[in-house]
Amino acid sequence: MENNIGWWLAKRAFLTPMREGYVGDDGSRLTFAELNARCNQVANAFAAAGVGKGERVGLLLMNGAEFLEAYFALAKIGAVVVPLNSYIHTYTCILQCNPASVGLAQARPKHIFQI
Repeated sequence: MENNIGWWLAKRAFLTPMREGYVGDDGSRLTFAELNARCNQVANAFAAAGVGKGERVGLLLMNGAEFLEAYFALAKIGAVVVPLNSYIHTYTCILQCNPASVGLAQARPKHIFQI
């Protein structure tokens, strides 16, 4: 793993595994060790789905543990996260991901996952 935000999470899980790494609005809590383990599982799922280093992946997620897990997981495999606004309409999202969209061609994700 390269020195990136995915590496940071693994390091934090090693140094302070029992410290809280996530506290949700609903009161849910994850330690850094738990968050790292879940991110590793998600990273393996992304890799099995064909996501590789340098590929752009669109995430259509609300704020929460799932977003953090996907974000860190993609960083662990070296993919580029393209956060998509969950408040826009589906057709607007499709337009944003279209390579013909002005100004967004470089950010167009190859994969889009909705969890």
